[in-house]
Amino acid sequence: PFVLGTDDGYVRSDRTKREGQWLDTGYCANPQTKIEVDFALMDVTTTQQRIFGADTVDGLGISLHVTGDKTFGWCCSDDPPVWHSTTVAVDGQRRKVTIDVPNRTISLVTAEGETEYEASIDTTCSRAATTSLRLFGGVYTNETGTAIQNCPASVKIFGARIWNGDTLVRDYEPRVVDNVETLYEKVGGSVTIPDLSGSADKGKFRFTGGGNIISASANGTGSAVNADAYLEDTSAQAIDTGYYTSRKTRLEIDFAINNFSGTWYYFGAVSSSATSSATNNVGLYYQKQNGKSDRNFSFRHWKGTTTTWPLANDSKATPARYKVVMDLPAAKGYWYADGALKKTISLSLPSGDFKNTVPLLVMSTQTGGSGAYGRLYSFAIYEDDKLLHRYTPCVHNGVAGVWDSVGKAFLANSKNAAGTGFTFHGAGVDGGGMVFTEQPQGGRLSRGHTLALTAFAPGAAGYQWLKNGAIVEGATGRTLEVAYGEGGTTDTYQCVSYYELFGYGTSAEAHVENLPSGTVMTVR
Repeated sequence: PFVLGTDDGYVRSDRTKREGQWLDTGYCANPQTKIEVDFALMDVTTTQQRIFGADTVDGLGISLHVTGDKTFGWCCSDDPPVWHSTTVAVDGQRRKVTIDVPNRTISLVTAEGETEYEASIDTTCSRAATTSLRLFGGVYTNETGTAIQNCPASVKIFGARIWNGDTLVRDYEPRVVDNVETLYEKVGGSVTIPDLSGSADKGKFRFTGGGNIISASANGTGSAVNADAYLEDTSAQAIDTGYYTSRKTRLEIDFAINNFSGTWYYFGAVSSSATSSATNNVGLYYQKQNGKSDRNFSFRHWKGTTTTWPLANDSKATPARYKVVMDLPAAKGYWYADGALKKTISLSLPSGDFKNTVPLLVMSTQTGGSGAYGRLYSFAIYEDDKLLHRYTPCVHNGVAGVWDSVGKAFLANSKNAAGTGFTFHGAGVDGGGMVFTEQPQGGRLSRGHTLALTAFAPGAAGYQWLKNGAIVEGATGRTLEVAYGEGGTTDTYQCVSYYELFGYGTSAEAHVENLPSGTVMTVR
């Protein structure tokens, strides 16, 4: 399912009828317009398909389409439209078309860089269009000024750019927004989510990703900090880490809140016998204060016979993405919102060491009813500054959960039945985004020895190893046994992960130095 270098990202429309499928650029072409679309036609038998286009009763019309004799045709003229054929027969090959109105040229170029067609625009282009340009189809304006979608195409679009003079005004690339594949417009920073409703007479507009799609965040921005995969929790789920906290423990959680009306624990080791003098309890707590509009976070730690728990408030919680650190050795708590440190809190802890009597849960506590509403991006446990566990979202055998990249274990919902488990969102569908949580580590090799390189991307359907940029035949597992090469040289290895539905990611480079071999002499 994976071919290196031929699987670039694209979005695809599936045409079933003559109307109903398009993406509106919101841009009206004019005599200063240049448009460039990287595409591959999928349906090579249906005529009058529009890869893009806009015709107007009064103004500039522009399009690329499939003619009646199954060649690529184009239009770039003031109303009435003047149609031309490139004489290039339609097929499924990937091409880039460029219509340059101010320089009065059009070209079709293959993915290999071969120019198949080039011509001059010899018709009049002096007026701006009154209808905005569509991708995956065309639009025309009738005599009453109504814009009517027409002639959708079954086509893959790898990217599209529009210039107004020397200014780039639209720049589209494939993105994934909460498991919906679409085109992200980089100049304006906006995402157009397609209408997926469909109907019997219009056909369902379905985008399908392919290749190295770049992830976008749920709010439509391109910020990588918000593009990661996450688990969604509805207070009925929890991850049981099996870890017992002590005074040596540091806990780090990357999360967001999506329900501000209740009282939630985002992690906790809270015993039902909280009043026992032998019980230690820790937790990260969120509460909407009774009778107040403030939304407060707090760290909780207590021991003893009282239920009056120390509370360290962190002003108002917001819909930001948070990273929170509970550092028990330093008796400190740290709050970050969207990457910026917001507050440092001193924790009043018991003297001496302690060991919790119940294991730590993430997105809940041991008390049962204290769950969380929100998104979990990652969770880490340190002891004496050593990383013991790092949990990242993934899907394993159809179940959403987390992968512990240190302990090499998959953990799913431990609180309720599987039917009320976590849901997975964000980058990727099969796994935890196109991200390697374990990178291959290089080293040195002497003659007669081998070195094991290991990589892991949560949820990947498979792997392919590369050596010096070339595929290593048969190397399709997480681990690659590297043999000694040519003395005095250094080889570069990378692992590529691929996914069942779409996408691939590439690990960091691992450099393996082949030590020179020879005779060692000792001179006295």
